[in-house]
Amino acid sequence: MNWRRANTFCSQGILNRVLIILVIILINEFFVTAQTTQKVPLKTYLVSVEKRLEVSFTFADETVENIFVLPSYDTLKIEDVLTFLRKSTSLNFQQLDDRFIIISKPTIELVSICGYLIDADNASMIANATIQVEDQFALSGDSGHFILQEVSVNSFVTIRKVGFKPIEVMASKLLQNGDCKDFLLQPTATQLKEVMIQNYITSGINKQINGSFKVTTDQLRILPGLTEPDVLQTIQALPGVQSINETVSHLNVRGGTNDQNLVLWDGIKMYQTGHFFGLISAFNPYLNKEVSVTKSGTSAAFSDGVSSTIDIKSNAKLANKVSGEAGINMLNVDGLVKFPITPKITLQLSGRRAITDVVTSPVFEKYFDRVFEDTDVTKTFS
Repeated sequence: MNWRRANTFCSQGILNRVLIILVIILINEFFVTAQTTQKVPLKTYLVSVEKRLEVSFTFADETVENIFVLPSYDTLKIEDVLTFLRKSTSLNFQQLDDRFIIISKPTIELVSICGYLIDADNASMIANATIQVEDQFALSGDSGHFILQEVSVNSFVTIRKVGFKPIEVMASKLLQNGDCKDFLLQPTATQLKEVMIQNYITSGINKQINGSFKVTTDQLRILPGLTEPDVLQTIQALPGVQSINETVSHLNVRGGTNDQNLVLWDGIKMYQTGHFFGLISAFNPYLNKEVSVTKSGTSAAFSDGVSSTIDIKSNAKLANKVSGEAGINMLNVDGLVKFPITPKITLQLSGRRAITDVVTSPVFEKYFDRVFEDTDVTKTFS
């Protein structure tokens, strides 16, 4: 009974030792495998080779910087190590003797390149195109010719010109071996985004994409010389619009005459746009909502308007309650009232009347002198 127990204890001890040895072998194999499958910096690997094979590597730090290799520890010959390093890196390894080895970067072959740039559409030479090779730049001449000196043979050459598609070629294809190659550049069209100018001259005047001007009266600020947002006086601030006789309603657009302007009010053609010999506008300035002024390129929907089209629109927004406004100046009084009839119908009433028959203001006297300054009619009292 005792012999059996002793024999059993002996067998268990041997088994435990075998297991421990197997564990040690597996751990060692794991670390060796991890070491051989993980890339290390080239400088670190060279230090290990120097200690293992008793050699010395000579190199500059920037030569081996940022270069990693997969270590190989299964050889004891320096020739095999150098072969491995030449394949793993792009560096030159020059063995001076059995001990000393020099490491250097590969020599870059520098060449001269040239070419002619030609328009693919009309076969004309392209001048002032930009030719870039790394940090070197050149411009093509009037004959489309360009040349660059000391260019790496493996570098890429980028050719750019506004209005043409850029191209990229290897410098080896542009070697200056007597004749320079021709390169056809394909023209390209760039579609620019449409631009609308906001707050042209002042807020409330916007230039539209089609070239017309849109005046929004409720956003319009007072222009210099104006006391109210009068439509006809406001558009005289636009380029190409003026009045040669310095009146409000007599407009000359792009050198045209007054009768060459088409004036619409809510789609109705206006034949009389002024009062008091054109010095006073016929439109209530507070009744209009927006004005579109087209100086050129008038739509075919308008039959008139050789010089311009002035499309005046009143406020078409439905009112949900009774509202109104009134004003007075040195010449007249005006008022505007809105009545909601139904949710879809609104009644607008507006009016304007002169006060010159009640009060003779200095403004009216100046207007009167302006109108009759060149007339021979005199006023007599009996």
